[in-house]
Amino acid sequence: MEIIGGVTAVPFGLLACRIDGREVQITELGENGFAFRTAEPIAMEKNEDHRIEVSFYHMVQGQYETVRIRSIQSSPVITLEREERWYRVYSVDVQQEDYRREVRELVLWYDRYIRLKCTCDDGELAGHLTGYPAELDEVYGKSFEEQKENWFGAVVTDSSNMTDRVGFADCALPAAKICGREVMAVVEGMELALPRALRARRRA
Repeated sequence: MEIIGGVTAVPFGLLACRIDGREVQITELGENGFAFRTAEPIAMEKNEDHRIEVSFYHMVQGQYETVRIRSIQSSPVITLEREERWYRVYSVDVQQEDYRREVRELVLWYDRYIRLKCTCDDGELAGHLTGYPAELDEVYGKSFEEQKENWFGAVVTDSSNMTDRVGFADCALPAAKICGREVMAVVEGMELALPRALRARRRA
């Protein structure tokens, strides 16, 4: 069987196939069917009884859509294409509109991902796919103090404790309350910035 416009090496997380409850690896995907390989042979004499399901990952919805492949009266659904030493390659003939629609959408999104991966850095890629604010990666403070304020300003709960001393490390970092206890934002001078109660206990 010739797969029209076949796409190979689709990532496993975007596409999955189960035949009679057993997961197999799709090696080529097209609008008129797909090819897969498996180490164990498939009983061809019971071809029409096979339960074939293909799951496509939807980028926007963040979930899988599963299509059940139905049998075709004029020709068998599964065909043995070739047999290698360690595995066998089969093809599946699919003439379903819901399957074609899912293939088109998956290939479109996968092509977009490849293009972005080749032309963008990690921040831009995440921005296009997830809405990550990549433009803020280029926002810097005029000083380290201003930059720390930009990083941690959202968690400040007690402005009177903006400056503290932990061991030999001078900390001018925001404090926050987590589960009712005051904690510092970072680790400095190789010593953990501890809550006040624990620091007092250590000094005692």
